[in-house]
Amino acid sequence: MTAPLSDFVKAREAHSAFHQNARGLKTQFNITVEEAKGIVRACSQCSHHGPGLGIGVNP
Repeated sequence: MTAPLSDFVKAREAHSAFHQNARGLKTQFNITVEEAKGIVRACSQCSHHGPGLGIGVNP
């Protein structure tokens, strides 16, 4: 019998498979924003993506 996984571990595993953003991880797995951002920053595929341009910016 194995111990149940914590929400943080579940979020980390889900991110490694689906690469959700921090807000999605926070909502789906009930973890803090800081934890969710840490998961995304630690991902080698997602960490190089910076914040978007924002609303009202004309590239």
